[in-house]
Amino acid sequence: MRVVKLMLCLTVFACVWSTTNGQENVVAKKSKVTFAGRLHGQFHTSNVEAAEDMNNTFYVRRARLAAEYKNSAGTMKAKVQYDLGEGGAKLKDGYVDVILDPKFNIKLGQYKKPFSLWELTSTTKTMVIERGNHLIGSSWKSSNQIITKDGLYAGRDIGAMVHGQVEKVKYYIGVFNGNGDNKKSDDDNGKLIGGRVVLSALEDLSFGASVSNRTVSKYQSFIDTTKNGSSDNFLAFEADLEYGIKDKVSRTGPWVQTEVVYGSNPIISDEANFMGFVFLGSYNVKLSEGEKIYSVRPAIRVDYAQRDTDDDDTRNILVTPGVDIFFDKYNRVQINLDVDMSQKDGADTEFGLRVQYQMHI
Repeated sequence: MRVVKLMLCLTVFACVWSTTNGQENVVAKKSKVTFAGRLHGQFHTSNVEAAEDMNNTFYVRRARLAAEYKNSAGTMKAKVQYDLGEGGAKLKDGYVDVILDPKFNIKLGQYKKPFSLWELTSTTKTMVIERGNHLIGSSWKSSNQIITKDGLYAGRDIGAMVHGQVEKVKYYIGVFNGNGDNKKSDDDNGKLIGGRVVLSALEDLSFGASVSNRTVSKYQSFIDTTKNGSSDNFLAFEADLEYGIKDKVSRTGPWVQTEVVYGSNPIISDEANFMGFVFLGSYNVKLSEGEKIYSVRPAIRVDYAQRDTDDDDTRNILVTPGVDIFFDKYNRVQINLDVDMSQKDGADTEFGLRVQYQMHI
């Protein structure tokens, strides 16, 4: 029912916009609204024993609709994005960005926190299909899942952020509720403070670093029930490097992303620390103009994660070779083989095959 209501609202909004845009309308003349969307249809199968009852499936991984607003003066931008994939309707982005100066802007609403190059890379551009280990039935986590699910240092949240660019340096400093996305309001007095800087050293080379401090003032049972009512701080750090043509598949060349993460893992305990490393590499081959295939991009991801540095049984390695076949600059078929190797004694290696068609409007 929520999906139907959302579709009706978007349809009415589009009709009103198209009608008023051709008339004498002050708002239409002084602003621009752009509609966009993406559809990711996926098939996935795995050999994980825990998933014997259902170890293969077709599903709609993402079905997103977005509307972006920008006024003619360039002093204000806004975005609303919903995801209708996986059988639900969920707000992904909803924010206003006030552009006071290229060096100083203010963003308020729900959007991604400034942490992790890998997490901040859009799924319309990523070299492999999934950022984390999403093998059906698997309980092991990648470094990305530790910082987004265990610590809530990365991913979407509700808050305010100042950001801008000074010469070759971009900066982001924000304060967030710290509870993740789509929460009605904060549930304690603790906040998450995060910052990120990116230095564009050369045209195709950049370095980044992020830090995040999450204050929890009302402990939950998975941390320490004896400390209810008290507070504690959880810290995480990240450093990254990016080199190459990035997502510009109209060029032939390499694209490399790598990052290291380290910090406190509150979902394990108030004393546990995590660490992780991920390397992603690809080489895009642009084909001749007029061909049915626009370009081909083989890629590989190697991810090492340890949820508790004092417990060797929490170590995990995820390797994903794959290939992207582009039909134009945005639309592609992706094929990935996920190989998940737990470092726990006696644990089996897990395999998964994933095929995804990505349409971007």
